[in-house]
Amino acid sequence: MTLSYDEVLERVYGTGLYQIVLAICCSMCSMMLSYEYQSMIFLHYTPSFSCSDSRMQNFSSLRWISSSTFAALSTDPSGMEKMSANYTVEEQCQAVGQRNGTSHMELFSCSKWHFAQSVMRRTLPTDFTLICGRKHLIQWLASSMFFFVAVGQAIALFTDRISRRKMLLLYVVVEIIITSTTQFGTYFEVIFILRLLRMLTMPLNYAATCIMQELLPTRKRGLFGTLYWMPYALGRIARWNRVKLTEDFVEEAVSSIIGSETHNKCPSDGTALTNAGKRKEKGCFAVTDGLIAIFRMPNMRKKAVVLCIYMSAIFLSFYGLSTSQNFASTNIFLNVVCMGLGELPAPFVGWAVAHFFCRRLSVAILAAVTASCVVIGPAVRPLSEISCIVIVFVGKVTASSTVSLTILLVTEIHPTTIRNMGLFLTMSISSVATCLAPVINSLDAIHYLLPGVIYGSAILFCAFLTLLFIPETKRCPLAQRLHQAEKLVRGKVDEWIKFMQTE
Repeated sequence: MTLSYDEVLERVYGTGLYQIVLAICCSMCSMMLSYEYQSMIFLHYTPSFSCSDSRMQNFSSLRWISSSTFAALSTDPSGMEKMSANYTVEEQCQAVGQRNGTSHMELFSCSKWHFAQSVMRRTLPTDFTLICGRKHLIQWLASSMFFFVAVGQAIALFTDRISRRKMLLLYVVVEIIITSTTQFGTYFEVIFILRLLRMLTMPLNYAATCIMQELLPTRKRGLFGTLYWMPYALGRIARWNRVKLTEDFVEEAVSSIIGSETHNKCPSDGTALTNAGKRKEKGCFAVTDGLIAIFRMPNMRKKAVVLCIYMSAIFLSFYGLSTSQNFASTNIFLNVVCMGLGELPAPFVGWAVAHFFCRRLSVAILAAVTASCVVIGPAVRPLSEISCIVIVFVGKVTASSTVSLTILLVTEIHPTTIRNMGLFLTMSISSVATCLAPVINSLDAIHYLLPGVIYGSAILFCAFLTLLFIPETKRCPLAQRLHQAEKLVRGKVDEWIKFMQTE
């Protein structure tokens, strides 16, 4: 008897013990991710400070001015005499004052400061004096970190062609080395470089989910795919079988599945599974499947582009919320607690939505709730800060749930031969878009509603594109080859399932 790959997965699942243990081990990779997001929030936190420069004693009076005013007065000193006596700014960076014993005004630039320690004793801005003319370096660091996440995702494109296990082990070793050495950095430039290198290992959190999804029957993908992120949520407050999905995927995958039979208490003589591994593929798709081939096929090209756009919007809003220091509350610690607690129910909400609704409708529901919350939350803050916290908390829950469902959708759309490559191509492009998150968050200085409006509009528009062009995948078996995935079209899912059963 010859079985298809999905029939093999369904037959050997048994009690699911093997898959559960594998899911727990794989999901532990995501725990450190939460600490990275928390550290990015505190990158932007600068305690209040005052100038303690000894040269201030040489002036009888000082009026603190903005950097733009300082630059203008440097060009045209005559404007100092025309300044209002009451003009001053909060930040004590540059000033204009009258030197002792003289009657004319001079420009003064502070070079030493005292930082308040009532909230936090040490931060990156206090350790490396990232204030006044150097505060732009913090935003550059945050945006560069997102860009290097994209670089790491691009490097992970080759895991299907090299070896998933080797790449995972490489990421683990690099992460251990960089994390251990960062604390010894004494210069901002060194910290800057080490944090960027740390971002290159981010694909470790997502590569494991591909391995897990390909060893699950169709009916269990939504459950495992959403609960995979539980350790990441907990981070806020065994053996990995080699599944190298290239030309020899079937043989390696079947050997992993046969090994799981014993763990799952699913007795079998192994004949059917062995025959499944010996099935011959039609044509030569096994050797021609590649990432470039996606863009030669019109249907796959359309789906890949739409998924890239949609995931970019989701990641932009998710990272924007996760790294903002004041989206839920002006108190940075309360904001961090709110964002962290939002991760706890997110896997269960994602599983419930994926279980009761189809993939496309799940995406639409979560996108609508997220967009509404990120717009309404900041809008009600002047009226009630508690209402703002509650609404933004709900938005953070749905945003996190949407991320897990989007990753699940991407893995279901791409065929087995290039699933890792398709996932990391989508994520690398999305990570480039998230470089804008620190810039968008800083727009609250112009108007406090701007970041939420931008995030909400992007989510709704891209969710609409998904509903228009992406087919339903909830009941579909995983495509093994690119020519099979090309035939999966919106509105013809039942015909495609029958086609896969006869392949």
